[in-house]
Amino acid sequence: MTTMLMTTRTQTRLTPALLHLTRLLTLPTLSLQQAIQQELIENPALEDVEGRCPLCGSAVYGWCRQCLGTADRMRSNDADIGGAVAATTVIDELLADLYASLPTREHGIAEVVVGSLDEHGFLRESFAELACLSGTTEERVAVVVQRLRDLGPVGIAARDTRAWLLAQLAALENEGVTCPHARHMIEEHL
Repeated sequence: MTTMLMTTRTQTRLTPALLHLTRLLTLPTLSLQQAIQQELIENPALEDVEGRCPLCGSAVYGWCRQCLGTADRMRSNDADIGGAVAATTVIDELLADLYASLPTREHGIAEVVVGSLDEHGFLRESFAELACLSGTTEERVAVVVQRLRDLGPVGIAARDTRAWLLAQLAALENEGVTCPHARHMIEEHL
């Protein structure tokens, strides 16, 4: 008699974005200002704007101390404070992780790849199609897709349900959980 055991556990994943943020938080003020200036120079999508409190308009980055308590109370009431509360999506998180772990020249490819995922996280387009869309080679697309698979949820960017299930099984096997009958069923019958 074969039995299968399924357990859930919570674990913290150290993502490239978290590593980058940790590095920034440990910088002294002068080094942080230099890092910000360097990012402004290298990334044309960024611009240096004077920060203003969304409630009172005082010149600060984020919320001023007087308005912070008000903002917390408004957030707890699920109110949108002048568009300052933005929900992040899975796509935003995937792109942030990819941007933090890829060279800048690969960011456009990452956008095409993540933008090509369907509502279930499957990647239906071939590497050749993605290369054509992003104006690059299939090899560079393959590197970005592999990085997405490494960083994203298990099975992300699989071609179909069979590939997704096999990726799930491989992740379980990496943790020491084997399911030989499940693998056989998927490989032979899907």
